[in-house]
Amino acid sequence: SSSKQHDELVEQYENTIEKLKEELEGVKASNTEFLETIDGLEKERDFYFEKLRNVELHCQELILLLGSLEVL
Repeated sequence: SSSKQHDELVEQYENTIEKLKEELEGVKASNTEFLETIDGLEKERDFYFEKLRNVELHCQELILLLGSLEVL
């Protein structure tokens, strides 16, 4: 009957909605994990960039010092 078909369709749609909700939660969890990974990588990048910048400054100081010694 039409009512039975309607009820079966409603049940199928409800099951599909539940599966999609579960899938969405999994995607949200993965997204959170990716965002945390990106944050960690950005912090690591900034740390090494600062170290590299310090090396660059020390090299510039050394070049200036050596240049001034040559003048003497």
